[in-house]
Amino acid sequence: MPEARLHDASTLAVEVHGEGPAVLLPVNPQPVEGAQAEEMRRWGADPALGRTLIDGLRDAFQVVAFDYQGYVLREPKPDTLTPGNVVGDLLAVADAAGADRFAYYGYSWLALSGLQLALRTDRLWGLAMGGFPPMDAPYAQMLQVTTAAHEMAVTAAASPPGPATASPPSGQPSEQPSGEPPGEPDWSQVEIVVGLAGARAGGSGQHRGHAGGPGPADPAPLADQRLGRRQGSIGDRRHGGRRTVAKQLTLEAAERIVAACKRRAEEIGQPMNIAVVDGGAHLVAFVAMDGTKLAGNEIAQKKAWTAVAMQAATRDLMPAVQPGAPIYGIEPVSGGKIVPFGGGIPLVDEEGRVVGGVGVSAGSPEEDHDVAAAGVAAF
Repeated sequence: MPEARLHDASTLAVEVHGEGPAVLLPVNPQPVEGAQAEEMRRWGADPALGRTLIDGLRDAFQVVAFDYQGYVLREPKPDTLTPGNVVGDLLAVADAAGADRFAYYGYSWLALSGLQLALRTDRLWGLAMGGFPPMDAPYAQMLQVTTAAHEMAVTAAASPPGPATASPPSGQPSEQPSGEPPGEPDWSQVEIVVGLAGARAGGSGQHRGHAGGPGPADPAPLADQRLGRRQGSIGDRRHGGRRTVAKQLTLEAAERIVAACKRRAEEIGQPMNIAVVDGGAHLVAFVAMDGTKLAGNEIAQKKAWTAVAMQAATRDLMPAVQPGAPIYGIEPVSGGKIVPFGGGIPLVDEEGRVVGGVGVSAGSPEEDHDVAAAGVAAF
C-alpha cells in the first residue's frame, strides 16, 4: 500500500482501487461497525460511506482513497494547517498513487480544500464539492460569518474567564422543530463556543476559499451554517430578552463528582483519568488514578470541555460528525478539542442549565461513559 509524506513529515496510507481516470477521495475506507454503525444509520448517515464511494466508482475510475480527516483529528496543527500545506498534502497523495492528473471530491472543509486545489494547481481535471457548492454560492455572506466568528474567538481569548450558560428559554426543553422526526435533536438550538486555536485550525481554507486566493495571515474560522444561527460570546447568552447566568460549580461539588467516579472505576476494575470543568469549561478538578496512561489526561479534559460546549454527552455526537451528518467537520474546526465518543457528560442544574461537565478517559468508550455517569449522579 503506497504512503504519502505530508507537510509535517508524517505518513498517510493511500488505497488505490480500479483503473481509469484518477479520482482522489479523502474518505475513511474502513466501515464503522457494531452499535456505532446502527446509531449512525438512525441519524441517516452511512457507516460505510467511504467504502460505498470506492466500490461505486472503482469500475470506471482509479479511486485514490485516504483518511485525511482522521489524520487532522489525530494531531491537530492549527499553526501549520494552512491552505498551502493542505494542497501540498493532497498533491503528495496524488504523487504516491502515481496520479499526474485527477478529479477530486470533498465534503464541507474538505470541499473547500478541493477549491484550493483548483486555485493552486493545474493537475485537477474535475471537482465535486459537497456542502459548499462551487458555483453561485453565497461566499460573500459566508465570509462575513467566519470573519465575525474569528473576531469573537479573539475577543474571548483576550478576556478574563467568566461564567457561561447555555439553556433553552425559561429553563424549559425546546420544542421539537416541525418536520423533524421524534428523537431528532433540534440542531437550530445548539450553541457552541469555538476557541482561538480552533478558529485558526478550521478557518484557513474557509477564509481563503471565500476570497478566491491567499488571505490574511490569521485566518477566520470555519463556521457551520446550521449551528451558526445562535452562536454567541462566552458569558453573554440571552434567552427570552434576559441574560441568564448559571451558578458556579464549587470545588466541593467537583471533588464529590471525582470521588464518585473513582468508586465506580474501582468497581469495574479500570483506573481512569477524571476531569471536572465549570460552566465556562475551565478545569476545576482532575485526578489520574494509578495505572492510567498519559494520553488520557488531555482526552478526559477535552471530553469535559466538549460536554459543556456541545451541551450533550460526547457519545451522542459520533453519528452527527460523520460525512453527510449535521455537524460533519466540527472536530477540525474546534482544533481537535471536540471529542465525539463516550466519556463526557454535561452537568445540568435544577433549572436545566449546563453548569459544568465531567470527562473520563482510559477505558473503552462505554466504560468511560459509565464512570462519568456515576459522577453526574453524585452532583
